[in-house]
Amino acid sequence: MIDKDTLNQIFDRHEIHPDFRSELGALVQSGAKPSPELVVRLDNVDNYAACFAEILHELSKPFHHLFRHLGDRTCLNPPLTSP
Repeated sequence: MIDKDTLNQIFDRHEIHPDFRSELGALVQSGAKPSPELVVRLDNVDNYAACFAEILHELSKPFHHLFRHLGDRTCLNPPLTSP
């Protein structure tokens, strides 16, 4: 879970419209189904996508220690090379 203060700071940083804050919070906190309009915003509006990515990053922090052995690699599935 992510606390409300942190969530509100992320919303403020990404200038998320107040009408969508509770819905986006419910999506990431409890898996509530987003409205079609929020889905469109997440898919097509950069600050909404960036906000969602930052929230997911915050939620994944407790698991970062499990992936330290990968170092700085950002791609877990490298592209296949032809023989």
